[in-house]
Amino acid sequence: METYAERLEREKKEKMTNYNFDEMKRQEKAKVERNLGSADYDGCLGQTDIPAVAPEWDARRSEEELQKRKEFAQDLIESEQLPKGSTNVELEISNSDLLHLAKAAHDRDITLNQLCIDVLKSAFDDLDYRFEHSSKPVVLKEY
Repeated sequence: METYAERLEREKKEKMTNYNFDEMKRQEKAKVERNLGSADYDGCLGQTDIPAVAPEWDARRSEEELQKRKEFAQDLIESEQLPKGSTNVELEISNSDLLHLAKAAHDRDITLNQLCIDVLKSAFDDLDYRFEHSSKPVVLKEY
């Protein structure tokens, strides 16, 4: 009869992986990452900073292509500019409050910027609200 300890030992041996194979995979992955390095990509497919390929890439670029890319980039920059009637505002918010806002924006599937605008607008509504009674203390009379 097999004891529980023997059963655990047998299952442990069955589950063991091939450590040499895992180590070889890890080394291959590290080698690939070293060869790729950190490239400075500007969005073109096929661009690389490997010295053997870089001269060929530069030779294939034409002035017309570069001009088209600059125009496209300028269009993107112009589209990100503020709409008329809006202003940039810097806010100092604690990290916990910012995290709370970011989570709320994520839950609503909107940007953090749009959520901040919504929060500010709702705060304006609260500022304009007048209580039914004045804030001064008054003597209540019973009749």
